[in-house]
Amino acid sequence: MLKNYDAVVLACFGTGRPAEFEKTFYKIYQGLVKKLNKPCFLALTSTIFLKTLNLKLVKDCLNDLKEEGYKDILIVPLIMADGVEYQRLLKAVDKDMFDRVDILEPILKQNRKEIVSLLNGLLIENGERYLLLGHGSKLGHNEDYFDLLKEMGRGDIKLSFMHDEIDEKDFLVFPLFISRGHHYLEFMEEHPEFRYSDQCLGEMDELIEIIYKGI
Repeated sequence: MLKNYDAVVLACFGTGRPAEFEKTFYKIYQGLVKKLNKPCFLALTSTIFLKTLNLKLVKDCLNDLKEEGYKDILIVPLIMADGVEYQRLLKAVDKDMFDRVDILEPILKQNRKEIVSLLNGLLIENGERYLLLGHGSKLGHNEDYFDLLKEMGRGDIKLSFMHDEIDEKDFLVFPLFISRGHHYLEFMEEHPEFRYSDQCLGEMDELIEIIYKGI
């Protein structure tokens, strides 16, 4: 599949915490640059962190690639699930600019089986009760999360979203985020009753390999 493209754009929302960005999103970018052996570019789906991260928006990155003569583009979303940012990405891409532009699905959909395998290996069945915490979408596009939970097939794992009311307290929370951004830190401050995993998907070399194999 890769041989059909002359450039790859990695699209992400990012985070306002530059150090966290470096060890998650930028780490994934660096890992994929080494594996893909193609010109790779990292760009943002939103203007929120433009100044903080010193990156370009996806549409501006694509304009640059057009001017530089690239013709066949693959866009890989570093976005966990369908929602506001993925829909914003779709709207930002003018496919008529190039001979070919393809956009992969969000990670939980594009790479669901591999993410299920990773999580089932991380969240050991030992009597612990786990809470998978997703950002959730105000568009109501949460099927990617529910499909993940269904495929995991585990009675010891519950799924919740950032703004849900969670009545039960005895959980170890595992974030379905690429990075620990401000929203997740706020959730932790608001819910000191939970225990939290010290692992984050974006820090794992396994996620780089999963994304790479899904391309």
